[in-house]
Amino acid sequence: MGKKVLICIPNLGGCNGVTTFIMTFYDYLLQHDYKIDFLLVMDNHSEREAYVSQRGSKIYKVPMYKKYDRRRIEYIKNVFREGNYDIVHVNFPGPNGAMVLRIAKENGVKCRIYHCHNPLNNLSVKAMISEHIFTPVCKKRANKYVACSRMAGRSVFGRKPFEVINNAIDPTEFQFNPEERKRIRESLNIEDKLVIGVAARITERFGRPCVVISRDGETARGSCRSIEGFSIYDAIRAGFKKVMLIIRWLRNISRAHRALFP
Repeated sequence: MGKKVLICIPNLGGCNGVTTFIMTFYDYLLQHDYKIDFLLVMDNHSEREAYVSQRGSKIYKVPMYKKYDRRRIEYIKNVFREGNYDIVHVNFPGPNGAMVLRIAKENGVKCRIYHCHNPLNNLSVKAMISEHIFTPVCKKRANKYVACSRMAGRSVFGRKPFEVINNAIDPTEFQFNPEERKRIRESLNIEDKLVIGVAARITERFGRPCVVISRDGETARGSCRSIEGFSIYDAIRAGFKKVMLIIRWLRNISRAHRALFP
């Protein structure tokens, strides 16, 4: 059997950016013979729980007592005693991160990763005090360091060496490029056509109306999402003469995005 890893995250919820990042690599790790379990400090139910359980991962939910309640501490200690982990990957800061890393060290976990997904939090006095107290403790108890960016890593780890694994996309890859737009439209023979592209959360992301249309013979049905101040209904009534729908897989989605919007 490969190495046993305990991944420590707030929860497995779908709106949790840290969890989304972790799940990007989850199947890859399983395919390369890692045994993955999860330690959650928030009891939010998610459909992902069934997904990881079916793949052999255990889910440990820390009881929702006060942070320093002995029952929480004993629960985490039992997880490490029973799990015999080779690696612990801590993805939350503050007292929870410090407590998990301490228990991992006491139980002989050789690789203790502290992963920061943001720079130091200075948005409130309370957050600044928490960072001042617990960040040095987490750094001392970990022995491997990972950050979402160079800036975040320097902010949290200072002069300690750390690896960078980017959380998100490089936005410059998706900026509008008129040359890319011209090339793609020519390759698809749609230079003079109105093209409606379908992409997740496109209205919120770009601040543009989005229309999805399905046509069956002479009948077309659609779904529209608009932005404040723009009526899609009025625009359609004013006369979209031709609509061409293109559905295809694109290997380089960033190139397609660069052609979408001026």
